[in-house]
Amino acid sequence: MKRIVIQIAVLLCLPAGLWAQVDDRAIDESFYSALAKADAHYEQSLPAMSIEDELDFWNDQEAFEQRLSKTNPRAYQIYLNSKGNAYREYLRFCGSECQHGDQFFRKASFYMINGEVEDEMAFSTTGKKSLKKN
Repeated sequence: MKRIVIQIAVLLCLPAGLWAQVDDRAIDESFYSALAKADAHYEQSLPAMSIEDELDFWNDQEAFEQRLSKTNPRAYQIYLNSKGNAYREYLRFCGSECQHGDQFFRKASFYMINGEVEDEMAFSTTGKKSLKKN
């Protein structure tokens, strides 16, 4: 009887063990890519706000990105790549007539410069090196 209970327990735990072997990188990649696109869309649709509110929003966003870069550099680069692509696409159609603040365009520039273009993403598995001033 004990033997049957143990066998049943092993069979019930087997799917969990197999699931644990799924490539976490593929999950991270799709999750952070989707998150970046959703964040970019949200940022692009924000209504005009006061300078203080805009600075507050972007400071919170920057704090999130800094935490991500420290805890998971690969996910951070995927996030930047996807967000850069989303901003490149958006700014093709949004020129000076769009009602965004200075911080929006500053961050958009950051994402487009530091995020790799989709074609490059397919071949890149490492993050970009930061440029340091001497």
